[in-house]
This record gives sequence, structure tokens and C-alpha cells, in this order.
Amino acid sequence: MNNYNQYMLECIELAKQALEKGNPPVGSLLVFENKIIGRGIESGKSSGDITQHAEILAVKDALVNGYRDVLEESVMFSTHEPCIMCSYLIRHS
Repeated sequence: MNNYNQYMLECIELAKQALEKGNPPVGSLLVFENKIIGRGIESGKSSGDITQHAEILAVKDALVNGYRDVLEESVMFSTHEPCIMCSYLIRHS
């Protein structure tokens, strides 16, 4: 199994965690040089904050983990196509 399949399987597991908490089933990863640098679990409904999309949380996680300088070289994996809000954040990150 190639790394892309492994990353998507992990996104699906993150999406299951989101669903268990009453959120849409969306999970996202940010990967740099075959290393996961950020993870996001959709939590807009459970947190009451509609900006808590999985893709945004994956980028924020990567920033907290110290990967600001490699974001533009990273690859995003997600169980869903990013919405306009997430796409904008990804583009500017």
C-alpha cells in the first residue's frame, strides 16, 4: 500500500471520530516529506464554532507543531473537498 492510501485511511479514522462527536465525518492531514505534520477532526457542531473545519484544524496543528516554513511544500489530505473558507486558508498558508 502506498503512503497516499495510508494517509487517506487515517483521514477516514479521523472522520469517524468527528462523526462520533456529532459532527460531519471529515478528517484531514497535512503531510510534509512523508511525515504527518498536522491533523484535523471536524468539530464545528460539537464546539459551536463553525470555523472548526478539519482542514483548518490540520493547518493550525501544523503551525503549533512548528511547521510554518514548510506549509507551501506540504500536501493536504481530506475526506471531503475543502469548502471556500478552507480553500482560502490553504491557499494563503
